[in-house]
Amino acid sequence: MSKYLIYIIYLIFISLGLPDSLLGSAWPQMQVDLDVPSSYSGYVSMTTVGISIVSSLLSPYINRHFKEQWVVIVSIGLTCLGLILFSFTKHYWNLFVFAIPYGLGAGSIDAAINNYVALHYSSRVMNFLHCFYGLGTMISPSTMALAIRFTIWQDGYRWTAYIQIAILVTVIASLPLWREDNNEKKTEDKKKEGENNKDNKEEDKEEDKKDIEKSSDRIIALNENKKDIRLNPIKKKDNEIETKGELEKKDDKVTEKNEGENKGEKKKRFISLCEAIQIRGAAFSCLAYFTYCAGEGTFFLWTSSFFDKTKEGLTKDITAALSTTVSGGLMLGRLISGVAAAKLNDQQLIRIGLGIEVFGIILLSIPVDTYILAIFGFTLAAIGMGPMYPSNQHLAPIFFGKEVSAAITGLQMSSAHFGYTIMPFIFGHIQEATSMWAFPIFVGFFCIANIISIEFEIRLCEANLKKNKANEDNKANEDKKDDKENTNKKEKSNTDKNAENIEVKN
Repeated sequence: MSKYLIYIIYLIFISLGLPDSLLGSAWPQMQVDLDVPSSYSGYVSMTTVGISIVSSLLSPYINRHFKEQWVVIVSIGLTCLGLILFSFTKHYWNLFVFAIPYGLGAGSIDAAINNYVALHYSSRVMNFLHCFYGLGTMISPSTMALAIRFTIWQDGYRWTAYIQIAILVTVIASLPLWREDNNEKKTEDKKKEGENNKDNKEEDKEEDKKDIEKSSDRIIALNENKKDIRLNPIKKKDNEIETKGELEKKDDKVTEKNEGENKGEKKKRFISLCEAIQIRGAAFSCLAYFTYCAGEGTFFLWTSSFFDKTKEGLTKDITAALSTTVSGGLMLGRLISGVAAAKLNDQQLIRIGLGIEVFGIILLSIPVDTYILAIFGFTLAAIGMGPMYPSNQHLAPIFFGKEVSAAITGLQMSSAHFGYTIMPFIFGHIQEATSMWAFPIFVGFFCIANIISIEFEIRLCEANLKKNKANEDNKANEDKKDDKENTNKKEKSNTDKNAENIEVKN
């Protein structure tokens, strides 16, 4: 693995976070300029993320035909185009058209890069990388706050697009690093194959020596007893002597059978999404992503509006800047998780994080006019949410296997985007019908649902792992038994063939 490639992946994760929190931070001002109700941001978010769902569902097929670096480059290019188009918005309906490239770019890159990191890096690195996603979600609201304060909100989208373009140019310049990484992997694979072949040859030589020694002993015993050995095979119940031609035919059949099994295994490496969802625990994993992102999406989209409508004495640029409490908390939570991953496993990180999130939501539900308590509540809730996404993503190859992780990741990303799409939109109508104080109740409900779905996922998948391990142990014991029987048969056939040759000479 190229030591510089990891820095490029850090930049890619920043680019992932840049577009996600822009709409929420800009909406209080956009709503006024476009002259639409507060809930209308949900329609735009639903359109963007709905297109991302389609892109995520197609990601297993895209990743099969294209390399990760090209998927990343095209996806970042599409998000750059979407951001620039958003900066030219004059009417509300423009947002729906401009959401198309915006959403297409977000879905493919999310699934491709998360699966790549889950396969090649540790949980520690995964959390640190998602920490940089949090950094991206902090940069864009801060940029938007500056734009609202000094110019117009359209400039916020434009300035963010410039940052995204700089990242795109850097990723394109890094293409030699990706090629170097692929060459290193090929070299390592060839080296491993060579070592395995060498070990197999040495084992075969040792077995041949043992066979010769045992065959010689048995030949002497047969000659002493003066047994009548014929050229044609003599078939008995306990002892069957086979000619060389028949043994070769049997070996050919076994080889063909093994080749057929290997072909079947290769075909299974690329499973469909329908097959992936049927794997035990996969449905609860998708539900965990849905419930988590329903809460996270609501936080990102409505944090500024929550401060604007429930707290006094805040200007539009300050409410836009306060949305960084969520992105900053996410970044801090993932940074802490990356450090703690040295001593805690993914399941423990997730459970601790969920406990902190619950405490943060409780602080948000306290109905006071001051915004200080709300800042602490949003920050703690976001810190708690920090480890869930990267840690659960890192568990995908462990729980479901590397061969199907791409399909599982595509389903997880689709579920995540679906949560982003529907739930913030629904909350927009709920808060219009009631009040913005419905916010902590809404996100609290999805936090509890997330806890339940994650617990089911972990328990089912851990049971699967134990069952698979027991099956592997049984299979290994059976293989040892079969190898022993095959060795005995081989020794017997070699002895009989040598005895035949001696009798013919005599």
